[in-house]
Amino acid sequence: MDGFQAAVLNVKMKYLDEWTAKRQACADVYRRVLQTANVCVPQDSPELECVYHLFVAHVENRDLVRVELEKRGVQTTVHYPKPVHLQEALASLGYGPGTLPFTEHDCETVLSLPLFPEMSFEQVQYAAESLIECGAKTMLQR
Repeated sequence: MDGFQAAVLNVKMKYLDEWTAKRQACADVYRRVLQTANVCVPQDSPELECVYHLFVAHVENRDLVRVELEKRGVQTTVHYPKPVHLQEALASLGYGPGTLPFTEHDCETVLSLPLFPEMSFEQVQYAAESLIECGAKTMLQR
């Protein structure tokens, strides 16, 4: 890290607690709005603090849901579209398709919803309600 990057990070560190609190509050709004929907969302452990780098939901027909959300102005992403065990770098381990079915299913259904400290609670609610309207289905229960 050079001096300039260190200086920028030093300034950003002053806001870290505030940004974390805002992300957590946004995650709470997502969870509240989606609690009655057929969407699997992360749950906090009472022993740990999550900073919500991502807020992921699991939905069936993810790619179709993403298209519908985009039409409503809600941008989403898929951070992990391919399971690690199926990536070329780990092919020598011998794990082929079907060897980790829950992992593979998760990679087919995971969807990262918008979440950043500058988001308003109204934007979070709109994104969550839009997800409900797009007909998201419950992930298989394990």
